[in-house]
Amino acid sequence: MKKIVYILLSAILGFLLSFILHAVIEISVIALLANDWQKYSLGLNWDQILLAHKIYTYVLSVGGLALGTWLGFKWWNYIYVLKKYRGKWFKIKE
Repeated sequence: MKKIVYILLSAILGFLLSFILHAVIEISVIALLANDWQKYSLGLNWDQILLAHKIYTYVLSVGGLALGTWLGFKWWNYIYVLKKYRGKWFKIKE
């Protein structure tokens, strides 16, 4: 049960971090488009930009979930299976 919760929380963290990355990218792109539409729109119209936004949103969300899950499994193995970092800063009774 502990492993499932650990992996699930890691996946949620990855998903939330992908939303932060999404916000930073979106704010930057909107600022560029507001300053000079002709230069930064790359010849795309609004429908194409919204389609690209939707695709990149899904890619970032799935990527965040996948990366969070992968890191959860990796750190679970590193800390609980290989037992590294145990007792480095304080003693852990087993």
